Amino acid sequence: MKDKFRKLITHNKISVKYARGESDMEGKEFHPFNEIIFFLGGSGTFISDDMHLELKPDILFVIPKESYHQMCISGDKEEYHRLVLHFGDIAELEPIVKRKLTRVLATGISASLRYLLDKLLVITQAGKCDEESEAVVLAVLTLLLDELSETELVGSRDALSYKFVDYIDRNIGDRISVLDIAQEFGMSESGVAHAFRREMNISVYKYILKKRLMLAHKQILDGKNPTEAAIECGFGDYSGFYKQYRKMFGAAPSSFKNKNAEL
Repeated sequence: MKDKFRKLITHNKISVKYARGESDMEGKEFHPFNEIIFFLGGSGTFISDDMHLELKPDILFVIPKESYHQMCISGDKEEYHRLVLHFGDIAELEPIVKRKLTRVLATGISASLRYLLDKLLVITQAGKCDEESEAVVLAVLTLLLDELSETELVGSRDALSYKFVDYIDRNIGDRISVLDIAQEFGMSESGVAHAFRREMNISVYKYILKKRLMLAHKQILDGKNPTEAAIECGFGDYSGFYKQYRKMFGAAPSSFKNKNAEL
């Protein structure tokens, strides 16, 4: 059953939920909002552009918007439960977000941070969405992000796929192919494809496509013409870009133009 026992509170650009079971974020390895996941139980692996990490209870992940990540759950999916916060660009949080959400973080939970998370969990499970609970959510999120300034960064850049990711990032505006990556690293195309899929749980093609779409989306939100954004992000065919964009974001590129400017 998908997201069993889900409770949700939304406030302006913040949503908080407790969920057990399969995720409703499947296929959304990139998204245009910041995310905090407090992992409460289950087994599996967290995969991102920065790390592979075995999932254990009481691990906290802070995932900046527009960055790749996946929770690969093994075993009984009903044991997978977590507290999840999604938030966009919020004026009150902007100084904190810019300073601290520089990459994916994973850390053990201090007593003070655990207290804040438990408070959020109680609020969310109550499912009470009023002005008081919304104010508490915003206050706790602010304190939570501030607390994270003292946490230790945990991660690894040893996997072969991270070298591929760095190459893709440097050449994202070009028409990158698996052959290009293979030639850069002196490997076969099948070797690159298999290593990337094994370590990142996504094909090279889909990774590049979704990263390009995410970058184009950001430019369009900032006011760039969709055609220009598509070209700058490596799409040679606008009709193909348009189709994939609608599939990923649920609307035409023009409907998002200048959205950041309106905020």
